[in-house]
Amino acid sequence: MRIRKANKEDRSIWDSFSETQGGSFGYYFDCRYLSDNVHQLMIETDEHELVGICRFDKEEIPLYSTLRINGFLFRKSMSQRERYHAIREFLDYIEKNYSKRCSTFIVQESSLDFAGNDPNPALVDHGFRFRNYEKQGLPCSHILPLKAPFEENIWKVMWSQKLRQDLNKVARSGIKIIQDKDFKYLDIYLDMYAANYKRHKLSPPNRDRICKEISVFRDKIKLFVAIYDEQPIAILKCNYSNSSCYLSGVGSYTKGTNDANKLCYKVAIEDACNNGFQFADFGYSYTEGLASLKDRFKFTRIPSRMYEKRYSVPRVLFELTPGLIKSFFQNKTYVMKNGKVTYDRMIRW
Repeated sequence: MRIRKANKEDRSIWDSFSETQGGSFGYYFDCRYLSDNVHQLMIETDEHELVGICRFDKEEIPLYSTLRINGFLFRKSMSQRERYHAIREFLDYIEKNYSKRCSTFIVQESSLDFAGNDPNPALVDHGFRFRNYEKQGLPCSHILPLKAPFEENIWKVMWSQKLRQDLNKVARSGIKIIQDKDFKYLDIYLDMYAANYKRHKLSPPNRDRICKEISVFRDKIKLFVAIYDEQPIAILKCNYSNSSCYLSGVGSYTKGTNDANKLCYKVAIEDACNNGFQFADFGYSYTEGLASLKDRFKFTRIPSRMYEKRYSVPRVLFELTPGLIKSFFQNKTYVMKNGKVTYDRMIRW
């Protein structure tokens, strides 16, 4: 097998491979144009048959750089032995060409990416430490298999009577959900989305990146707008791959919207189900409160497994210390409650 960088002439074969092998929205080729940090690699047989692709980010900071991969995408028919060697070759190539000035190299995979409960041997044998936080159950992603028609298979069968009553109550309150096909509410969505981050004392999202994403993937993104008294009070953005709907971000100016966000989720899931999508993906949860909200919609929790390799003590300290100090002052209780995890991340190599 051989590895090479993907170029613009590979766009068609890359996207075809991603769609037939179950790649996520983030694996579309044009995602490379949304950030200067994105790199794309392809692995082929000696006969030039594409068998795997890898998308990773290298972030350059003045005192260090970081590498991150959210899983690998291989041909479904590949054996575990073949995957083992392909992963090792990907990692060798990335380290050789991109690890200069690097503090950490993180690989994050879901339990769906690797069969079994044991750590992925390809990563462990390459020197990665398995950061096993499964006892906390977080972070995790959330997947809901879809089967049309929505009314019969999701609404009446999967969702509880209490959830249906709550959603009907929101609809009776006068809140209605519209689909913004022309992205007329985009600027308002960006303001609302930033307000969410501000309420949680987080750095705001990159507006330019979101605008560029919508410009590049206009036919693969939808906005669902909650309207009350002719005014938008919550907006949900959904991204779409060939098989899945990704509930990627909801925004509102205030915390209290009379559960308009939940009605947005319902309408988006119904729309995806009745339009032939196989799955709804509710993204990652890093807190139990957020995960519990998604549990109400019967999304299955998919454990996320993290592997980390470190290269330099000083650079790791430059990377981790500012975030730890910021977290301590913003949410001292959370840091103290999860002290074991924090300690593990700081000192274990």
